[in-house]
Amino acid sequence: MLDTNQRPLVVPRANGLFNAAGVWEKVDSQQVVGDIQGVPVVTDPNIPTTLGAGSNQDAIYVMRSSDIILWESGIRAEAFPQTYAQNLSVLLQVSSYVAFTAARYPAASVVQITGLTPPAWASS
Repeated sequence: MLDTNQRPLVVPRANGLFNAAGVWEKVDSQQVVGDIQGVPVVTDPNIPTTLGAGSNQDAIYVMRSSDIILWESGIRAEAFPQTYAQNLSVLLQVSSYVAFTAARYPAASVVQITGLTPPAWASS
């Protein structure tokens, strides 16, 4: 998008940061692609882009990532040879534990901003 003087509002980092509302570093999916007003922007294909009455509105989720906690254990592998000894077989077991919570501060975790229409991209 452009401002009233036809300058881009979000610029690539390579072009400098003078008066930039946001910085666009790369075009990727499911990772940080830049920032707007110092807030990291993460893209994800699971976020709907067909909301609203005209089915053309995007959604933005704003969250404080330090309030969302994910615990993961390492992979644990075990072999139990005595279980199937009569068949000359071994039982193998691989396990890992995962826990997630977003309920520490529910009001600070996720806020959905809707009602945004698609941007009008400037042609070069």
